[in-house]
Amino acid sequence: MNKRMKMFLTICGIVVGTGLILSIVGAALGGIGSLSRVEDRVPWISLTYGQGENQRIAAESFSSIDVDADLGQVELMEGQQFAVEVSYEKRAGVPKVSVENGILNVRPADHR
Repeated sequence: MNKRMKMFLTICGIVVGTGLILSIVGAALGGIGSLSRVEDRVPWISLTYGQGENQRIAAESFSSIDVDADLGQVELMEGQQFAVEVSYEKRAGVPKVSVENGILNVRPADHR
């Protein structure tokens, strides 16, 4: 092994070792337990799942869909009536559901 490779591996070992030591010290000082409080102070960080809500919204008949979602899953299921079931985080708000010109529109709440 040449000198440069030994130097690179030494630096990598020091960085990894320092990271492990800082992680252990942080956990010992209660850092992991206070992660849930980070969400309260910094709203765009989500480290834990919030309180989930489910809601069924009746809808008019539609022939196509337009869904705007940052993260999510869409499932189309055959049924006896037209309806939308949404699952969302309580603090994110209820998604807006509407039918316009035969298009089902699903949009996130104003506040995220």
